[in-house]
Order: sequence, then C-alpha cells, then structure tokens
Amino acid sequence: MQAIAQNDYEAFIANGTSQFKRLPKPAFTSVEGQLGELIRGGYKAEYLTQLNQQETIAHLWKISYETSPDNTLAKLIISNNKVAGFWLQ
Repeated sequence: MQAIAQNDYEAFIANGTSQFKRLPKPAFTSVEGQLGELIRGGYKAEYLTQLNQQETIAHLWKISYETSPDNTLAKLIISNNKVAGFWLQ
C-alpha cells in the first residue's frame, strides 16, 4: 500500500517472485491512478483471514479510507516467501 501511495513501482515489485516482477508498469500506474489519492488520504487495513490455496498463502484485508465511505478488498498471495500476486478489488 505504501508503494502505491508513493507511486513507487520498484518498491511494489521488489519482494516479488520473478513472475510478479514482470508486472507491466502501466498496470501498476493504473492502480495508483485509481486508488493512490484515497490511500494518501489515510486508510485502515483490517486483516480478515488467511487461505491456503494450491501451495500458496492468500492473505485478505479490508481497506477502509478516511476520505471515502468505500472499502476495498486486498488480496496478497505469498509463494516461497515472495509476493506472487496482489489485487485490490
């Protein structure tokens, strides 16, 4: 979330798997454009649960924003102690 708030693509992919590091920069820029301002305005991340899925671990959070009544579901996929996926819905 901090990397999105700071529009820092390199920090976003730094702890990723080799496949995650191939995330196109325009995809990151699109997410930053949609949610960056909300994140910079302040947010609260509420941990929901962990799911074991096909030899990976999925962590789910509810993201609430200080400047909006909307919420976002964040899903972080970990494989071999590396980020294999990250989605905001």
